[in-house]
Order: sequence, then structure tokens, then C-alpha cells
Amino acid sequence: MEHKTKKDRKLLSLVSEFENDLEKGSLKYFEEKSYNQLIDYYEAENDLEKALDVTDLALDQYSYRSEFFIIKSRILIRMGDFKNAHELLDKAEIVAPFENEIKILRAKILAMSGETTEATQILSELKNLSVNTDFVEILLCESYVFEFLKEYDLMFNTLKKLLQLDSTNTEGLERMLLSVELCRSYSESIIFHKELLDENPYNYLAWYNLGHAYGSTGEYEEAIICLEYSFLINKNFESGYLDCADYAFQIKQYGKALDCYQELVKQFGEDGENLIQIAECQLYLNNTKDAKYNLYKALKLDPYNEELYFHLAKCYANEKSWYTAINAYHKAISIEDRREEFFLGLAKAYVEIENFEKSIFYFHKATLNGVEESIYWREYAMFLIKNHKLEAATEVLDNAEEFTFGADLLYCRASVLLLLDQKEEAYTILEEAFIEDFASHEILFAIHPEFQVDKVISGMIKYFGEDTEE
Repeated sequence: MEHKTKKDRKLLSLVSEFENDLEKGSLKYFEEKSYNQLIDYYEAENDLEKALDVTDLALDQYSYRSEFFIIKSRILIRMGDFKNAHELLDKAEIVAPFENEIKILRAKILAMSGETTEATQILSELKNLSVNTDFVEILLCESYVFEFLKEYDLMFNTLKKLLQLDSTNTEGLERMLLSVELCRSYSESIIFHKELLDENPYNYLAWYNLGHAYGSTGEYEEAIICLEYSFLINKNFESGYLDCADYAFQIKQYGKALDCYQELVKQFGEDGENLIQIAECQLYLNNTKDAKYNLYKALKLDPYNEELYFHLAKCYANEKSWYTAINAYHKAISIEDRREEFFLGLAKAYVEIENFEKSIFYFHKATLNGVEESIYWREYAMFLIKNHKLEAATEVLDNAEEFTFGADLLYCRASVLLLLDQKEEAYTILEEAFIEDFASHEILFAIHPEFQVDKVISGMIKYFGEDTEE
């Protein structure tokens, strides 16, 4: 551990020296080994521009070395600059005409450009001459060929072979995740990545891929565990933190999501986006004070973010500061005026200050923007029913039927009919609603608490509730 720490400090000192020289415009030459260390560092950090700066400096000093032409070509391929990458390979080939890596990278450019026939021909020739390390790169190139040809099962199987030879190959593992999504082979992915992890339990990308495979099969608890391992093993793996938090948030494990975001901030520092995510979790955990604190910090970093003002509005709504909440909703809408949830929040805030004319206006705007989501029609209808505007509520529910369907809307319609004393029709609709989604029946009592004493409704709830338990 001590040796590794010293090595890390030496590398960081080298990086700091290079960046200081770069900033001053007085770059000096390094040893060949130092160039390679710097390039590896910047590639791992995904700072390809700086990796190119290092490579250009190395080529000034070692213009006779094919290695740096190849490295620069590889970086340019990652950046999608195939033309310049190809020209660099021509130069490398002059220096080292028999270097297999040059041919492999040329095949990769062809494969990624869709010239699959020529790429396949080069790869076929290389297979007969290759050693294991080259064979891994050949298989990687073949995966691009199969992707372009939309042969996703072949892409998946090719990457399996690659990872059986080199289980920690970063590009291979990243492409494996893509191939699994393309051919939807989630169960096979679970089995395969478990095998990789049996071989090497510290393979962070294998944990990451396994987590996504579990997530795609609906096994969210397992997904969260695997994704957490990915960033515990590699503390610099940002996607691990973000995706773990995302899955936790989806299944309402807001405390877990909050932990992930806070660990992310410790590792990478604060930015407007992760402060908003932290605040959103805190809002769900009823911690309005801390949520508001983080949103104000985010405001200094990103003052034109609509999500920020939306969540601030929710903080003020929790504190019943309705006029301040209304101002925050209006600010969010001034930045982004097509978000139905913004209009719904604003409509509800106007209800609280009894400005019903504006409430109706913004409920209507919410349904126009979220026309296919039953929740916006439901909230509008519930507001109208509670305010005894039964004809208007019926009209809203009729309009909703043109765009969406939901048990919540059935409960609303049944409520209108019950209040109009059209009980037989109401009970028929209630039966359909109970079958469709029994758990949502509390909507009835939210609209009109007196429905709880209706003997027919009580009997239906008892009957369908027992049926649901079975």
C-alpha cells in the first residue's frame, strides 16, 4: 500500500509539472516512460485533449518512434476523427511496416466507418498471424463490424470471447454493456459477468455491467448492490455513483440515493446538478431545511436551471409560503414552459391562496402539456369536484378519454356520478376501477370523505380487497 501511495504521488507530481508548464507555455521534454504515464493518466480521466497535447510533445522528441503515432491515432479514433487517425497510421507504417497494431487500428477505423468488408478482410489476415494480445484487439474490431451490420448476437458473443481472454479490458467491458442492450440478452449477461467476477471480484466494470443487467430484468435491489460495488472498488468511477443513485431513487430508496450523491460530491466536488439531486432526495425525506440550503448553494453555481426553481418552489410549499412558492414556480416556467409538473405545482399553490381562476388556468395548462398522463387530468378533475363544479369536472374527464386512461380517472368519474345521485352507474364504474387498480381507491375519500360511510362502497372495498390479498 505504501509503495502504491508513493507511486500515485509521483504520478500526480508529474501531472502537476506538465500542467504548470502547459499553462506557462514553456513545455519541456520528458523521458519516454513519463510520456506514457501522462498519456495513460489523461486517457483514464477521459481528458483526450490533454492526452493529445502530451502525445504531440512526445512526437516532437521521438519522431522516429511508431508508438506515439499509434497512440495519437488511437486517441483520435476515440474522438471520432477518423481522417487524421488514418493519416497518422500511414506515417506509423513508414516507421514500422510490420506492426500488427497499425493494421488493427486501420481495421477499426474501417469498421467504425461502416466499411465492413475491407475491415473483415484485414482482420481475417491478422487472425492467422496474431498472438493473444493482438487477438483481443482483433475481436474488439470485429465487435464494431457486427454492430454496424446489426448482428447484435454475434457482437455479444465476440465480446464474450474477448473478455474471456482479457477480463478487465475497459473498452471490451464498455462495449459489452452496449451489446447487451442491443440484443437484450440480460439473463446471459448476468451469468457471464458473474463468471468474470468469480475470476476477479475487483473488476469494477463487470460489477457495473452486472448491475445494469439486473436493473433491466427488474431486480433493482440486486442492481443497486452491484452498482455500489463498482464505485467502492473504483472511487473515481462517476457513472457508478450516478446510476446506483438513479436506481435507488426509482424504487424510492431516497436515503440510499442521497448517500450515493453525497459520496459523489466528496469524490468530485459540488456542482449545480448534484446539489439539486441531493436536495430532491432530501425533499422526499421531508428534510426541507437542508434541501433549501443545497438549492441556494446550487443557485450560485447555476442560476438558470428550471429544476432548481421547481424544487425551491416545493420547499416553500412545504413551509406553506405560498406566495414565495408561486414566484419560484413562475421562475421555473420562465426558463422552461413545457413542463406539466411545473404548471400543476403552480395550480395547486394558487388553490392554497384561493385564487381559483388562476388555478383553473394552470390546471388546464398542465393537462395540455401532459396530455397523455392521467395524473394531470385527475388533479384537475379532483379540484373541480371538490369545488362542486361537477359539470366542468365531467367535461375534463370526457376530454381526458381522448388522450389517456387510468383507474384514477374512473374513480373521479364515479365520484361525480355519486354526487349527482346516479349511483347504479357509479357502482358499475367503481367495479371497473377496483379491478384495474384497487390500491388507488383512496382517491374516492380524498375527493369526498363521506363516501367512506356508503355501505355499497364499503362492501365493494371489502370484496375486492380480499380478492387482491389472495
